Amino acid sequence: MIGDAFFEASARTTLKVSQLIDHDLHCWKTSLILDLFVPSSAQAILSIPIHSRPHPDKLLWIPDSKGCFTVKSAYQELNPQSQLPNSSDVEWRKLWKLKGPERIKLFLWRVAVNALPTKENLMCRMDIEDTCCVLCDQECEASTHLFVKCPVAKALWFSVCWGLRYDELQLSTSADIIKLILKPPSALCQTQDQWRVSLIMAFTLEEIRCTRNVVLHHKGEVDLQSSIQFFHFKVHECYLIFSKTKHTTPDSSTPYWSPPPPGTIKINVDAAISSSNAALAVVARNSQGSLLNIWARITPLRPPLQAEAEAMAWAVQLDTRERWSHVIFEGDSKVCIDAIHECSDNPIWSISHFISDIRCVALSFSSCCFKWINRSRNFAAHSAAKFALDGKVSCFFNSVEGGGAPVNTSALEVGGALCIIGSTLEVGGALCIIGLALEVGGPTIRLFA
Repeated sequence: MIGDAFFEASARTTLKVSQLIDHDLHCWKTSLILDLFVPSSAQAILSIPIHSRPHPDKLLWIPDSKGCFTVKSAYQELNPQSQLPNSSDVEWRKLWKLKGPERIKLFLWRVAVNALPTKENLMCRMDIEDTCCVLCDQECEASTHLFVKCPVAKALWFSVCWGLRYDELQLSTSADIIKLILKPPSALCQTQDQWRVSLIMAFTLEEIRCTRNVVLHHKGEVDLQSSIQFFHFKVHECYLIFSKTKHTTPDSSTPYWSPPPPGTIKINVDAAISSSNAALAVVARNSQGSLLNIWARITPLRPPLQAEAEAMAWAVQLDTRERWSHVIFEGDSKVCIDAIHECSDNPIWSISHFISDIRCVALSFSSCCFKWINRSRNFAAHSAAKFALDGKVSCFFNSVEGGGAPVNTSALEVGGALCIIGSTLEVGGALCIIGLALEVGGPTIRLFA
C-alpha cells in the first residue's frame, strides 16, 4: 500500500505535517492519513481545515476562546472546582423569554450558575468565620439550602405556592431549582397558565433572597406575614402588566429574505452538522430575487462555529471566482459576523484563520458588507445545507437569469463527490431534476425528494 511505502521512507527521516497536505488542492491527503493513523486520530486530523492562504505558526492558549493566556484561565484549569457548576442543561432560551421583569430573569440566571454571594461562595474566596445560614443559623448557607432546605424558605414556599413542599423534591443543585421553575409540575399548571406559575415561583425565590438581605444587612427579623403581603403585591403588579395582550401589526418584511439594491448580489451562507459530517451551503441571488447559483459541499465533521466561518470563507472565494464586485454576505451566526467586523487582532482562535482570509479577500471587492440575519431569513441556505447533509452530496445548481436552456449538466455522484447540475430556474416555478424537486416560491426555497 502507498501508506506502507511512505511510512518506510519516512521512518528514516522526521515525518512533517506538510507531507500530509496536498498543497495544490489545499486539502489533506486523505488516503495517506487513513493508512498512517488509527481511525480516531485520522478523523481528528481530517477535521482540521486547510486554509487557502499560508499563515505563520502561532502559540495558542486553548482554555481561552481567543487563544490568549490569562492568570484567571490558568487558575481555573488548575482548580476546576472554582469554576461555576455545570448548568448547560438549563433551557436558557426559555429563561430569557419568561414573562416577567428583566431583573427577575437576571436573578434566576445568577441562581442557576451559583453566582450569588452566599456564605458558601464567599468562603471559597475569603476567610469568613460564620458560614451558617442567616435565616435559620443551622447549616452552611449554600444556594440550595437558602432557597429550598431552610425552614424559613420552606414556610414561605408552603404559604405562597399552593402548599408546595420543596423538601419532597429532588433538588441537589441551584440549576435544578431554576429548571423546576421553567418547567413546573403539571399539577400546578391545571388551574393557571404555566408562565404565571413560573412567575410565582420566581418571585418566591426573590422574596427569600430579600428577606435574607434584610436580616443580614439591616439587622431585621424574619417577618413571614410581611414577606407574603409584599410577594402578593409584586405578583399582582406583574399580572397587570404581562397579562395585557399587545395588538401590533406584524412587519411582513421581518421574517423573510429581502432583495439587495440594484446592481448588487446578495449571498446567503449556512452550515449544517450531523454526527459524522458537516455541510456548507452558499446561495446567490440578484436584486430581482432571482436565484443565480446554489453551492453545497460535504466536509469532515467540524464544530458548529468553525463550520459557519468556513462557509463564509468559501462564499467569499466563490464570489471572487464569479467576479461579482458589489456583494452583500448574510449569515445567521452572529459570533462569526461579529468576528469579521471586530477590529481586534485576536478573534476566537478556532476561526481566526477563516476570519483573516475573509477580511483579506473582501478588500478586493468594490463594495462589500457582512450582515447577521435571523434563521428564518436564511432559510434558503439552511435548506441547501440540510439537503446536502442528509444526502451526503456536494452539489452546484446554476440558473440562467430570465430563463433559458439547461447548462453545465453532468452526472450525479453520491458519497461526498461533486454534483454539477445546470437548469433553468424561475422565481415562483418548480423544476424536478434527477429525483430532486427544487421549488422557489416567494421568500423561501424548499428542497425535497
